[in-house]
Amino acid sequence: MLSHQEGMMAELPEESSTREWKECPFCAEKISIRAKKCRFCGETIDVTLRLAEELKDKYQQELEKAKPDSTAAGNPVSGTMNGTVSASSYPMEQLNAFHVRKKRTTYILLGIFLGIWGAHNFYAGYNGRGTAQLLLTIFTGWLLLPLIPIMIWNIVEICVVNRDGDHELME
Repeated sequence: MLSHQEGMMAELPEESSTREWKECPFCAEKISIRAKKCRFCGETIDVTLRLAEELKDKYQQELEKAKPDSTAAGNPVSGTMNGTVSASSYPMEQLNAFHVRKKRTTYILLGIFLGIWGAHNFYAGYNGRGTAQLLLTIFTGWLLLPLIPIMIWNIVEICVVNRDGDHELME
């Protein structure tokens, strides 16, 4: 049986094929040119993969800060591996890193001009309300009389609603 040193020496390239091997910048061992990770030290060699891992680690730290006790919040912890939180253990709405804040003036203008079709509710993320207003307008709008309650509904929403569908305050 070969010792660890002899086994590594057997895997080293011959001098004639130096084009297929490079030196790991972290441990100075010879590795394949196509290697994405060093087989000796485990460091990531590929720049894009390294950046992706750093972003993933940073995002996991932010999730852990936001949800320090995941069992109390009712989130499953079955997606953890080696004590780290995996992205599959959180609902999709928590994985959305960028939330675009809605503007209240846009909401009001959509409610004034396109309110009977529910455009302002679709904009704010209230898809159920928007669908209800759209269907009511399509199926009863030709009678004209049912449009009056829908218009009153719009006026009330324009005056009262100040949060979007994600319960974030509108600007």
